[in-house]
Amino acid sequence: MKFLHASDIHLDSPLRGLRARAGEKADEIATAPRAAFVKLIEFAIDQKVDLLLLAGDNWDGGHTDYGSLLFFMGQMSRLGRAGIRAVMIQGNHDAENQLKIKGTDNLTILSSHKPKTVKFEDLGVAIHGQSYPQRDVQENLAANYPAPIAGLINIGLLHTAVAGYSGTHHSYAPCSVQDLRDRGYDYWALGHIHARTQISDNPWIIYPGNLQARFLGEAGEKGATLVTIEDGRITEVAHVHLDVVRWMRISVDVSSCDSQDEIAVTLQRGLREAVNSVGGRTVAARIYLEGQTRMHQSLKLNASEWIAAEVERARLDIDNLWIEQIIIDTKQRPDSRANSDSGAIAEIEGAVAHILDNAQEKLAFKTQISEVASKLAPSLAEMIMRGPDDEPLDEDAVLESVLSDAKDILLARITGAA
Repeated sequence: MKFLHASDIHLDSPLRGLRARAGEKADEIATAPRAAFVKLIEFAIDQKVDLLLLAGDNWDGGHTDYGSLLFFMGQMSRLGRAGIRAVMIQGNHDAENQLKIKGTDNLTILSSHKPKTVKFEDLGVAIHGQSYPQRDVQENLAANYPAPIAGLINIGLLHTAVAGYSGTHHSYAPCSVQDLRDRGYDYWALGHIHARTQISDNPWIIYPGNLQARFLGEAGEKGATLVTIEDGRITEVAHVHLDVVRWMRISVDVSSCDSQDEIAVTLQRGLREAVNSVGGRTVAARIYLEGQTRMHQSLKLNASEWIAAEVERARLDIDNLWIEQIIIDTKQRPDSRANSDSGAIAEIEGAVAHILDNAQEKLAFKTQISEVASKLAPSLAEMIMRGPDDEPLDEDAVLESVLSDAKDILLARITGAA
C-alpha cells in the first residue's frame, strides 16, 4: 500500500506583484501552483498510490473563484476514476473559504468541529484529523486527537506549528514533538511549514513543504512525500520533486574577471548551469555577483544599464529562465585601486562614516529613503526593503546599503572607472 502526503498547495495565489514584474513569464510562474497540483495528481495515478493526504492550505485565503473550485474537483475526479481515495483538512488559509466544497465518493474532508477518524480497512490504515474552524487557531488540536486503532497503521493529519520548527510561520495550532509522540500514531502528515522537514522517524513526523514555491523565500526543491507500507508497517518514506518552477539563488563568482564582458560570459555560464540542473523546469532566479574584482566600482557605476542588458541577453539566449533580480555584491580588489585624489576619496568615506555615526543625519536620510520607496510600485519597493535571504531589512540596513552604493558610484566617478 502506498500513500502520498502533500500540503500547502496554495492554489491560485494572486501574486500580483510578481505578475507585474515577470513579463512574458508572468502567467507561467503565477500559475505554477496549479500546474504542480496537476503534476501531483498525475504522479499519484502513475505510481498507483492508494491514498492522497492533503494537510491544509489547499487554497490561499478567502477563496471566491468557482473556476478554482471546479479545477480542484476535476482533479479529485481524475483520482476517483483511477481508484485513488483522498482525505484533506483545511488550514489557516483555506479555513476562510467563502465557497464551501463537499466530499465526493473518493474525497473525504475532515470536520472543523472536532477531530474525526476515517478508517480504510482494506488498506489497513486509519486517518485522524481536523480542519481549522477559523484562520487563527491557538488551541493545541493534536491534544484532542483520538487514540490509535489497534491493528491499523494510524496516521495523524494536522496543520500545525510544531515548537522549534515553525521558523517565521505563524504559530497556529501549536504543539510539541512530544504531544505528537504521545498519541501513539505511526505517521504524522503535517502541513503549514513550507520547507520540507523530517522531524522524526520514530514515529514518522513529516512536513513535506509546499508543493510549489511562489517567491524567493521558498527557494529550492519542492514536492510531496511518498510513503510505502508493507506487512502492516512503514517501510519507505521518500520525497518526490513535483514543482514546475524552481526558485533559486544563484551566486556567480567574478573575482577573476577583468572586464564587464568577462563578467557577462561568466554570468551566462552560471545561468546555463543552473537551468540545466533542474530537469527541464523553468528557473526563477535572483543572482548575486560576488567576489573581489577590479570591476567593482565600474559595475556599481553602470549597474542599471549593464543589468538591463544582461537580463535581456538571458531572455533571448536561455529558455526556461526568468531573472527576478541581479544584485551586485562584489567588493573592490585591494590591489586594483586606480590612482586618484586620495584626499577626495578620504572626504567621501568620511562623509559616509559621519552620516552613520550621527543619529540626526541618519534619521533625515532614512526619512528620505522611505519617502522615495513609498512612491515606487509595491513590487519594486519590496525588492529594495529585503535582504539576501529575502528577509525584511530594518531601516538602518537599508540606509547602509544605499550609502555603500552611493560611495562606490562616487569613487568610480573620481577614479575614472569605466
